[in-house]
Amino acid sequence: MSAIIAVCSTNFCLFAADTRMVSMQNGSLVYDNDNTEKIFKLNKSLVFGATGLFHASETLLAPFSSFADQTQITISDAQNSILSYMNKLLPTLSSRNYLIGGKDENGSYSLRYFHYNKASGDIETQIYKPEPPYLFAIVCALPQNLESDAQDYQRLVGNLVNQCDTLDNLIKGLAQIIRTISERDNSVGKQVSAVLIT
Repeated sequence: MSAIIAVCSTNFCLFAADTRMVSMQNGSLVYDNDNTEKIFKLNKSLVFGATGLFHASETLLAPFSSFADQTQITISDAQNSILSYMNKLLPTLSSRNYLIGGKDENGSYSLRYFHYNKASGDIETQIYKPEPPYLFAIVCALPQNLESDAQDYQRLVGNLVNQCDTLDNLIKGLAQIIRTISERDNSVGKQVSAVLIT
């Protein structure tokens, strides 16, 4: 399942995520390992992350398999590839979130969040740009049973961002928030990785 917290400002984009992998066996989530990366630097301008349940044959980077050279992927290309991939899988999708963050062709930072809403059967897309009250864009992709708490976690991250004086302190703070989330949902691990672009 996993948790990813994404923060972008006007001059950086940072993703933090746990590294736990779980699988579905006989209708129950089963712990597999704590060393599965869910966030990736696609190129110097883009960070990508994925959470949810995936088919055993899928890789997390599957939405970009048609690109021979990932260094050339733009944020618009990434958005189109993710939506195309999700639509192709729509009949078999379960809980699924994708995030892409970074610079667009004009050098402006944003986050794009793609969420499969199991209740409606729709793919929801949201674009977040750095703006008040924090002058940061913040997205929290959480396990399904915690999705209703996303705004509370976004406020917590916003307060953290305003208190941090360095990116290292922000990374440490995001890791602590993810560890707190792991205490509420054991599909989220305590081991955390981070990817930053500036």
